[in-house]
Amino acid sequence: MKNKISIEIIFIVLVSSIPYIGLFSNLLKTLIYGIAVLLFLYKIMTKKMDKRSWLFYGLCFAIFFVMFLTKGNISNFFPIILLICGLSILENKDYEKKLCLYFKTQIILFLLIISLNFIGVIPSESFIKTSDGSNVGLSYSMGFSHPNMVFRFLFNIICCYAILYHKKKHIIPTILLCLLCWYCYSQTKSRTGFYISILILGITLISQFLLIVRKNKANSKSKIVQFVKKIPWEFSVFIPIVLSLFFFFIYSKNPDWDSAINLKYSMRPGILYNAIDLAKLCLFGEKEILNEAIDNSVLFIYLNYGIIFLLAILLIVYRIVKQMRKDNMIFICFICSIFLFYSFFESAYIYFYANFIWLFLPYIIEKRMYKEVSIYENWSSCSMV
Repeated sequence: MKNKISIEIIFIVLVSSIPYIGLFSNLLKTLIYGIAVLLFLYKIMTKKMDKRSWLFYGLCFAIFFVMFLTKGNISNFFPIILLICGLSILENKDYEKKLCLYFKTQIILFLLIISLNFIGVIPSESFIKTSDGSNVGLSYSMGFSHPNMVFRFLFNIICCYAILYHKKKHIIPTILLCLLCWYCYSQTKSRTGFYISILILGITLISQFLLIVRKNKANSKSKIVQFVKKIPWEFSVFIPIVLSLFFFFIYSKNPDWDSAINLKYSMRPGILYNAIDLAKLCLFGEKEILNEAIDNSVLFIYLNYGIIFLLAILLIVYRIVKQMRKDNMIFICFICSIFLFYSFFESAYIYFYANFIWLFLPYIIEKRMYKEVSIYENWSSCSMV
């Protein structure tokens, strides 16, 4: 048991640190992927698996091999490697402990990077930020490779925080996180990430405040609670697809880079339209990816890995959120829905270190292949210390 726990801890800490270590050394970043594969090989060699398990992993690697032959670049498939490793290494239990470790590792490293940037140890790149066709000032990367990267990771951290602490009396840490978001926004000018992060923190703060006012008595029988429980949250997986198609058809009526909608949304509709128009239907991804920054997770996965892998990813997330709803994990479903909405504006959906939902991968796979186990089983307290 101790070996299993230690392997999980090593994997989560290593995966959580990938984007931060990558700022200093690509070699170390690649080394972490190698260690993850070694942990995976050790786990499948020591873990008792039936024929269906071997068939599942064999199918995963077969698809991976075909995609590799199509693309010919192994580095593009590091995210897929981590997903497959996570399926085997992570156990189907103690989800709050794993989420807590994931959160603490990332928040410590995130604060370390921006602190080193603040004192001048790590340089900050500057970019001209535009909106509606006019300049709104300079945005700074705060030690990361691009200003948008700041909220890519901070938003994921905030989602984890909301899930872990929305039923705990941690009002001061929540306010401090709001101030951190404001500071990051003042430097990066990333409006979408800032507004959605503040929305989640605001809801978390209200939940914490009501917990104090009601003295730990939650009104689970209210009409609002009963209505929210009936919402089919799993269909939120289609939000980025619907938004992508909406902007595609809107922009197609006036395919002009100087159009109002393109300038309003920082050229995203134009890039999305050109990418879909050039890519057409690709089963295993395009060999040549457009040079423009693709700030859209669905489009990013489609262009890099193809329609087959995109549908597989959407189906997995759909099943995870659906089972969460069945287990009455409504707040987590709500956070997942907001995260899926934000994925329309970000391309980090596929990365283990930028998407907390992947921590729940073994839950849905093992529920299907083995036995019924609720995520809320042994859902213990995660301390801020």
